[in-house]
Amino acid sequence: MKYGIICETKCTIPLHREEIFIVNGITISLIPKNGFLNEVSTSVSIPMTDNNYTYIKKATNNMNELIVNRDEVYYKKFIDIMIHLENFLGLHYELEKITWENRKEFWTPENEIERKSNMVFSHSINGKYPIRHEKINMQLLLQMLKENAALNKLKVPLSFYREGENYFKKFRYIDSFKYLFLAMESIYANGHSKSKKMISEFKKSGNLLQGFRVSISQIDNKHKSSCMGLGVEFGIVDWENEIIEFVVRIRGFLSHHNIKSNKYGNPFEHEKYCSITLVLMTALNIALTGELILLSKVNIVEYLLNKQE
Repeated sequence: MKYGIICETKCTIPLHREEIFIVNGITISLIPKNGFLNEVSTSVSIPMTDNNYTYIKKATNNMNELIVNRDEVYYKKFIDIMIHLENFLGLHYELEKITWENRKEFWTPENEIERKSNMVFSHSINGKYPIRHEKINMQLLLQMLKENAALNKLKVPLSFYREGENYFKKFRYIDSFKYLFLAMESIYANGHSKSKKMISEFKKSGNLLQGFRVSISQIDNKHKSSCMGLGVEFGIVDWENEIIEFVVRIRGFLSHHNIKSNKYGNPFEHEKYCSITLVLMTALNIALTGELILLSKVNIVEYLLNKQE
């Protein structure tokens, strides 16, 4: 059975015919469309077993379930190849992105037995967050504009927050975390950059602490479990009560990288930081809303309550 993944590219690299390379038994294909590189495919022939093919499980409630089994060793190798290609082509050519986060996995039978046994030949992951369609409250907007001078203090933190939220929606959780931390640092660290000093300053903000309390209470058990597991890696015993120390420690980890040390792992493990970034983003949304209320005469609370009706 041939197992592989296909990823689209965002680039303007001319390519008029498919180019195929075989490296360490893995077939790598550069696939063109309309004269430009359009997709990158990696694949390998492996024996078909119960642990590496995908099938549809029929449930008792008539709801079918897709069971995705993959060869994790090759899957990680494929993603690693995509990252290396992305880095090299991005350095020397006009390539913005190989979309290895949104990919198509395929299982191609290579004989009749595999053809009869396999139930699913491909599946795609095209994740995206829901797009909100909310009307602007013009009265609120006018009041905010009138309070522009009073709100100038929040211009930079809100800009950092917006960038963090945009990266979150693109599944780039590490980038999102960094910008969200900058938003928090710019308003609550009071000019301090040392970890101990920042922790002390962050704990002085009632808005920030309340934001974290509400954020943690709102996330589901899956995200809580993820945060707990990540906390163990960072030496955090009680992540909910040590949330300030937790995010500061992550910030220090993500701000440095030493290629000679295994301690730092892969700086592109975005999924690993999804849950803690969600906690930070929600907390900052609440905290920054509190700052808007303190600095202006705008009745944001009434607006938010009306929006929920």
